[in-house]
Amino acid sequence: MAGAPGETDWVKLSSAETGGQFLFAESVVEKGAGPPYHMHTHEDELFYIVEGEFLLVVGGQEHRVGSGTTVWAPRNVPHRFEGLGEGVNRMVSLVTGTNFEAFFPKYLSAMMAGDMARADAVANEHGISFPEE
Repeated sequence: MAGAPGETDWVKLSSAETGGQFLFAESVVEKGAGPPYHMHTHEDELFYIVEGEFLLVVGGQEHRVGSGTTVWAPRNVPHRFEGLGEGVNRMVSLVTGTNFEAFFPKYLSAMMAGDMARADAVANEHGISFPEE
């Protein structure tokens, strides 16, 4: 799976491989990189920090976390993460369902092309919004 700028992602188990139950991925996130504050209406996310340091904001609550920490971001609760460490910031994540895998490539493609109207339409189509933090 292609990553957002400053992020490299590897799908370890796709939702197709788990019978539509979840996606399991590994991510390396550069310092300062990460997605904007966003909310999913169809999927829950679990983050496990393998290496480095992250800021995770879930429901407006900030968590500065390091290796061995698990953070839960349930559906309908806005969240984001950001790499904080100078070295490698590595996490694994579990995203329930199949919606995110359908959303992300289309959204990233629109973003990289600078087509914000299309990116917004893709997000809306997949029940993902970007509330104020």
